[in-house]
Amino acid sequence: MVESRGPVTGKITGSFVVIIISFICSVIANFTPYWLETWWRKFNTVRNVGLWAACVEGLRQPDDYWGKIYYGCWWLYVHEFEGVRKTRYINPRRWHWFYFLASG
Repeated sequence: MVESRGPVTGKITGSFVVIIISFICSVIANFTPYWLETWWRKFNTVRNVGLWAACVEGLRQPDDYWGKIYYGCWWLYVHEFEGVRKTRYINPRRWHWFYFLASG
């Protein structure tokens, strides 16, 4: 006679489903620039900010002597975007905990 392991199999299946759903949510959270989004009625040079990317439209840093104006979506850790990232306007310090937890 074969023993049925119904409750154990259900727990394993349920935990597997939870792991898959959490993995999908983690991937979406890490690769989308839509953690913060500006209100569409108010003009702002920063459109969307995500964990690793920011979408800007006409962003210019006042202390940038070259006067570079940024358009489009940028990875936050690209060398060219370093001056913008250091101002903590786009990349707040409290998000560093998210970086640590998402990467670890």
